[in-house]
Amino acid sequence: MAGWRRFYCTDCGAEFEKPIYSAWHDSSLGDTTVDSRCPKCYRKSVEEMKMCPVPGCGGWVTAEHHICEKCRLRVRGDFSRFMWKLTPEEQMELDDMLDGVSVREFVR
Repeated sequence: MAGWRRFYCTDCGAEFEKPIYSAWHDSSLGDTTVDSRCPKCYRKSVEEMKMCPVPGCGGWVTAEHHICEKCRLRVRGDFSRFMWKLTPEEQMELDDMLDGVSVREFVR
């Protein structure tokens, strides 16, 4: 694992260990302003990532997801394999059961 912190750009999708920081002093406000920019596109759309909560994974998660890309692909594959075990009629029944209902609500 590289570093303990990881960032990504919400504009270009780049992932990086350290954004470009810039600071300047505004004498009219008496303030120093610091912003962080993407090292690829130089925009101010930098978000910090978090560690994937899946035990033993160690991947990084962006704010718009709950688990990392590797784990998302695994979940999608597991679900696809499950769906292929069902007959077309069972798939249609499951589709009807899930209509407008989240998976978490469905399994309660």
